[in-house]
Amino acid sequence: MYKFDPFAIPFLIGFAFVIGWVIVRMIQIFIGMPKKDKKRVFVNIFTFKTVRGIGEIISEVLIHHRIWRENKLLGFMHMSFALGWFLLIVTGWIESSLRANGETLPIWQHIFYKYFFPGEHVFRLSDVIKQLMDLWLAVILLGQLIAVLKRFFYRRAGIKIRTRHSRMNRIALTALWFIFPLRLLAESCTASLYGGGGFLTGSLGQLIAWIGDASFITYPMWWAYSIALGVFFCVLPFSRYLHIPVEAFLILARRWRVSDITTINRLETMACSACGMCLSDCPLARNNIAGVQPVYFIERLRDGKATTDDAWKCLQCGRCQQICPVRVHANNLRQELKGSTDRVEFGLDTHKRVLAKRVTLFSGCMGKLTPRTKAAMEKILNAAGVEQTWIDEERDLCCGRPLRFNGNQNTANQKFNELHDAILETRPDAIVTTCPICFNMMKNRFETIPVYHHTDYIRMLIEAKRIDLERSEETLTYHDPCELSRQAEYARQPLKVLNRVGTMLQPEETGEKTRCCGGAVAAIGLNNSERKTLAQETADYLSNRNADKIVTACPLCKKTIAQRSKRPVADFAEIVADALVERE
Repeated sequence: MYKFDPFAIPFLIGFAFVIGWVIVRMIQIFIGMPKKDKKRVFVNIFTFKTVRGIGEIISEVLIHHRIWRENKLLGFMHMSFALGWFLLIVTGWIESSLRANGETLPIWQHIFYKYFFPGEHVFRLSDVIKQLMDLWLAVILLGQLIAVLKRFFYRRAGIKIRTRHSRMNRIALTALWFIFPLRLLAESCTASLYGGGGFLTGSLGQLIAWIGDASFITYPMWWAYSIALGVFFCVLPFSRYLHIPVEAFLILARRWRVSDITTINRLETMACSACGMCLSDCPLARNNIAGVQPVYFIERLRDGKATTDDAWKCLQCGRCQQICPVRVHANNLRQELKGSTDRVEFGLDTHKRVLAKRVTLFSGCMGKLTPRTKAAMEKILNAAGVEQTWIDEERDLCCGRPLRFNGNQNTANQKFNELHDAILETRPDAIVTTCPICFNMMKNRFETIPVYHHTDYIRMLIEAKRIDLERSEETLTYHDPCELSRQAEYARQPLKVLNRVGTMLQPEETGEKTRCCGGAVAAIGLNNSERKTLAQETADYLSNRNADKIVTACPLCKKTIAQRSKRPVADFAEIVADALVERE
């Protein structure tokens, strides 16, 4: 049953190249991993972590669940290509294997089955399989139609900003778009000559036969189909479609608890699908300031062409990370570009959450710019009977995170160690900071002392009935700081408190989808005019809620928004302090 035809050569070259390239690259990454991570891979590979990883691969690489959640039309489009092609391959493999009746077929006879075995073939499940094959092809073609229409009517597809693809991506995209129409034509022309085919290829084959003799174009169609496959596979490692195989490795690496920042960064760089979802959420893209979004930045990084703007103009606000379907941590990639490879772990700390009798408070560099916040905290803690010490009242101390943002990791570590030692000297039961930037730097870095952001500690005081609040007639709009809502995953808790003291008029883009104030310390490459544009956009957006006050929980956000806002801006602590009820 061995058959071969020269038209299969382009496919075989492309297939061998892409498989070889991916295997070699993944081996290189594995060899470069630290021993502890290699051990984790071997320990976890035959556990339920791998099973759960396979489940996530099906959910995200084939079904694209996260894209479905954001945009159902785009979710279907991506799924139709990924899952449709996967099912086409699997079903086709089953069809050719059953037809072979136990004989081993070379790969090209599986892929080009309808050429090597034309006409009707009756075997177990043959009727069902041929209809399924046409169904999967129809699903892919429908997704391709949506993709074509999306290029021209992208706003109707829910896309605010269209992606500008590189030349290599356009070559890969063109080859991909040719693959399935050419397959349809090749199989339909073959069906017109020999019969067979399902509801799609069989019907189109009958139409072609009615029009005329297709023998002179059938063979060229199979050549064209093979060439399209070969070109796509050869270009794949140098295009955004590299994410197809690499995302699966990335998911497994995360499941196996690979912690080496360099390894994860390399995988994430290759796993970015350049879907462009980061564009619509990026404040820089909305204001046409800098094309440093992950869809462009990672492409340049992968090609060794990353620019200084990629590192220094990004706000690192995390909006792109929050919406990314692949969960690429672009901020870590930028930090590596800046010369810092220390990954800052986000999320709430794991210390036991208990009220402390004695706390050390830390304003931070930015907190010193908002003395009203400090006064409000003193009023609240005095009312609650909490013993307090301001560690940086008379000393200039820094958590080091702004320095880390800007690539100066050694100095950042020195600054943090100074702060760490100074805090330990006060022997506190807890540490409270009014700056979310400092909070993200400090939490989990004190072995026995819990670290709180002041919104969290105030909430605990209220729930423990250590302070009483009085509701006012004020209307409030709360702005979630990026560092608190996305980075620390602490978005809804402050609203529980504010709802007690006033009427909330929240914007649509809140919580994890909050807008950046534009004052981010990571973006030293932005000039004053660009920062004013970003700050004005956010200030206008919040002011349009027509609330009496805009409330935030970050000294940098407060200062930045207040400079551009038409309405007064207050810190979370100021609102609570004004609502305090004195106890007799």
